[in-house]
Amino acid sequence: MDEFEKDDNFGNIYFVIYTQNKTALTVVDLSPSARHERSEFPTVNDQDFYDRDEATDHARSLSEKYSLEYAPFESRYDNRLNEPAADQLAL
Repeated sequence: MDEFEKDDNFGNIYFVIYTQNKTALTVVDLSPSARHERSEFPTVNDQDFYDRDEATDHARSLSEKYSLEYAPFESRYDNRLNEPAADQLAL
């Protein structure tokens, strides 16, 4: 994550969710004003991250541990934060 991205996080939280009928994991970002929406996602656990890279590393680790696919992160707010599709980890 470059300095621009770190400085412009605006307090967003990141957390790991299931996708595709629990066959894959990805990361979701929520702004401070949308944190109440967290309960609407099929979360893997209660862990929140304030750094995108820490969240995606955690999601990748969990996907490897439990033999799930990893879907690259796509920000709800800023597409400059998206992971390239080539970063997808297929097991």
